[in-house]
Amino acid sequence: MRSKGNWRKLAGEWLVPAVIALAALALRAALASPARVVWGDEPFYLWDGYNLATGRGYTFFGGRPDVYLTPLYPLVIAGLYLVLHNLELASRLCYILFGAALVLPIYALAREMYGRRTAIIAALLLAVYPALTAAELYWGTMTEPLYFLTAYAGLYAALRALRDGGWGAHLAAGALFAMAYLTRGEGIAYIVAVGGMLVLIRLCERRLWARDVWPRLLAMFGVFLALAFPYWLYLRLQTGRWMISGQAGMTYITCISLAYGDVAGFDQATWGLDPASGEVYFFSPTMVSFSMLEHIRSDPMAFARLVYHNARDFLATLFSWRMFPVWLVPLLTLGLFGATWDKRRAKGELLLAASWAPALGFIFFFVQERYIGSVLPLLVLWAAHGVERWSAWAGETLAGWWPRGPAQRVWHTALSVVLATLLAVVSLWITPRVAATTSLGSFRPAHRAAGLWLAEHIQPGDTVMSRYPAVAFHAGAEWVPTPNAPIPDVLAYAYAHGADYFVLDERETRQLRPQLAPLLEVQEMPGLRRLAELEDADARIVIFRLEK
Repeated sequence: MRSKGNWRKLAGEWLVPAVIALAALALRAALASPARVVWGDEPFYLWDGYNLATGRGYTFFGGRPDVYLTPLYPLVIAGLYLVLHNLELASRLCYILFGAALVLPIYALAREMYGRRTAIIAALLLAVYPALTAAELYWGTMTEPLYFLTAYAGLYAALRALRDGGWGAHLAAGALFAMAYLTRGEGIAYIVAVGGMLVLIRLCERRLWARDVWPRLLAMFGVFLALAFPYWLYLRLQTGRWMISGQAGMTYITCISLAYGDVAGFDQATWGLDPASGEVYFFSPTMVSFSMLEHIRSDPMAFARLVYHNARDFLATLFSWRMFPVWLVPLLTLGLFGATWDKRRAKGELLLAASWAPALGFIFFFVQERYIGSVLPLLVLWAAHGVERWSAWAGETLAGWWPRGPAQRVWHTALSVVLATLLAVVSLWITPRVAATTSLGSFRPAHRAAGLWLAEHIQPGDTVMSRYPAVAFHAGAEWVPTPNAPIPDVLAYAYAHGADYFVLDERETRQLRPQLAPLLEVQEMPGLRRLAELEDADARIVIFRLEK
């Protein structure tokens, strides 16, 4: 049992990060506006959670089993929905709680690697870092807070497993990396890369086969497999194939166009009609069975060009002003190389570096801010150590210049506080701009407005067809995607899938689906009746009733 003195020491150790986490929670609560547009993949995650909570199973609307999205976030949403009865509020709560909680594993990682001073700086900077506060709200999934929390808690457990070798740390690492994978499919790279690095380090230490090493490593991988296997079995039952993700092939084939800026090509590859099934490609059996490996083998040079293009995009996106501005790179460099690496630190840094694997994997697909955001907490941690290293150097210098002045320790602390506070203030200052420019053009407040208009006119169980799922989500309706097809095929698809309303955004007719432009002027045609037109400064949104 812990003595009273030990509990006081523990409380003192975690008091500051706990206060910072509470401040992070307050900031996120202020940023998470109820008027936010729920767009992109987020409606799918929330609908999956709703269907789980209401007994429909792990399905999209129409009874389609979901083989694309991993299930942990929908399971969390399902649990919250049973209490809150509000999907938007459940999503917002996950953003606030999980995002604020990330402060704690980052503090623990920094404390273990670099000491308490760096840990406090890292916690402070992370709590207010714009790409991890404001930008997450507009990336279009809202899975990032849970994903980052489980991934970095797992990374801390792996670091403790490396340094202490305990059973608990190994088991926790395996479980947390499984949770990261079950939140986002690319998270499987954590157990492969970080777990693999643990094995490699033990091998280089010539301790891999020691009695106190290999059983614990085996247990780490075993826990991961035990938690991941039920999902793999589910995919097998739904698709007839063993796979770790149903999303890889679809992501690859649809994102080739996006990688080169061809949004029309992406729209056709995702929402065009599959001739074999008559279904949109996103829900088509053809897409689930698509082999990424066979596609690469058919044209390896095209794949090489894609990887080269994405590698350049990766660096440009990561070191952009919204993600990790170049003016922070000197601090990052100082944090990494401002002090000598002994063997203990070198092993820790190798383990941290291995955690880049999930983000780097998108070089083979397509690079977006949200895909590579998982490296940001680590970059912030390294930059925080750069603040500490600069403050130590400057404090020692000033103490030498001014022997009768404050001691070096006082200078060190004061300069750390000043520089960390300055960086935090700058972060807060640019947060509104980050929020205003993230995913600009990918969603519109008008989609929410159209959904709210529909919410006042539809009946329970009605289905809305639109290209943008945000419209149906905010209407509280079931959703059918608008296929990228000629008008007769679009209407036939709507009738076949029981759609009651059809919402057309003028924007989609300009670049993605010009064949649908004539519908913008239609008042009434067989099977279709115009109900309303919403206008903003950019484009109209037209709402039709489908007459069956």
